[in-house]
Amino acid sequence: MYSFDKTQCRSNYFTFSIALFNYKSFSQFIFNRFVYSSRKIKSHRVSSTNLIVLLTRLATLSRFVSLSINCIDNWKNAYVIYQCIFRLSKIKYCKLTFLNHGDRNPLPYAIDKQNQCQTLEYLIIDSWYSLSQINAVLTYTPRLTHLFCRIASALCSNIADGPSVLLHLTHLTVDFYQLSFDEFKIFLIKMSRQLIFLRLTVSCNGTFFSSDRWEQLILNHIPHLLIFDFQYNISPEYPIDDENMNVVPIDRFISTFWSSRNWFFKYQYWPDNDDDELFPIVFYSTHPYR
Repeated sequence: MYSFDKTQCRSNYFTFSIALFNYKSFSQFIFNRFVYSSRKIKSHRVSSTNLIVLLTRLATLSRFVSLSINCIDNWKNAYVIYQCIFRLSKIKYCKLTFLNHGDRNPLPYAIDKQNQCQTLEYLIIDSWYSLSQINAVLTYTPRLTHLFCRIASALCSNIADGPSVLLHLTHLTVDFYQLSFDEFKIFLIKMSRQLIFLRLTVSCNGTFFSSDRWEQLILNHIPHLLIFDFQYNISPEYPIDDENMNVVPIDRFISTFWSSRNWFFKYQYWPDNDDDELFPIVFYSTHPYR
């Protein structure tokens, strides 16, 4: 099943969607009639096997700049898929969505520029990765300006070796699950000092709730930060600290460091919440961020 926008096709900025395509119809219909004039491509509900076929063919497109993929399986052959993506000569935007469960073959670190993608600026990875997996991917993308990813410490992770410094990164959005502040700090200081936008959602680790540690991290490593959009999901199973296991502090993040930057926060309580997907207490940035 194929869908496309004729207006976009006439403007030479054609976007189409592929749902559960097969190899024969894909190669004959899409590439012969539409793809060679495209600059943006969206692919929905595609298997990783068919995705490799798609990406291999896209490597022939000199005008292609944008790719959005929604994969129906877990990308056990992630190394091959990423290598295909990084070989796209003009790509600037890439959004990847795939299942979280199961094991993935590790992606080796890029050790020279020949293996890197020098054009990719926007990268969205909408799936849970470990720090080591994300670090490996970032060694291939030295020109990133915007990054969104999800990182879970519960996945096997080795953070001793991080990515090369991303000199051009200005916008970082990260969801963390069961990750410590120290792990995050090691990850962040290997990013660019040019960050101006940081959006962070943290679940199940109270070490992020120290305003003093945040102040030092921002002053020393991201001094140009303009927007700090922070949400901490508080769960009784993961207390904020050992001394106040059942008490939510109300005097944090209120010093002049925060107020002078117009960074303000508040709590939201759901004391009678029966939904396992929601956290009983959320601490978050106020308007205009959340």
